[in-house]
Amino acid sequence: METIIHAEALTTFDVSPDGCSVRFNVRDAQGGSGSLELPASCLNQLLATLPKIIQQTLRRQHRDNSLRVTYPMETFGLDLGEVDQHGVRQYILTLQTGGAFEISFATPASQLGALAQAVIDQVLATEDATLEPVTLNS
Repeated sequence: METIIHAEALTTFDVSPDGCSVRFNVRDAQGGSGSLELPASCLNQLLATLPKIIQQTLRRQHRDNSLRVTYPMETFGLDLGEVDQHGVRQYILTLQTGGAFEISFATPASQLGALAQAVIDQVLATEDATLEPVTLNS
């Protein structure tokens, strides 16, 4: 039988002492508590899925398929990464909001160059507010 907890708030999370699982603690409308425990191996799946869930929710709530969730970037960092299996040096580009949200991408120098060029071409070189999406090819 399927158990559904109608949570009102995500209260806390706990990581197991061995780092093999994580528990999400919730509170329901009556003040009761519940938890969802997942193996750590599910966290990347959750991270990859959450942006799509948020986008679908936003678009359905407002009945507007053009909406996107955006976060103000406060800082970024660039660190030297490892050499990948193809012998290409990777760099770690980290973007951080003013809050606790931070995400890092491993990317070769060619992608960083393409990103810098896209910024120059699309943002700095034009005052046009209707920019075309840019896809950086790997």
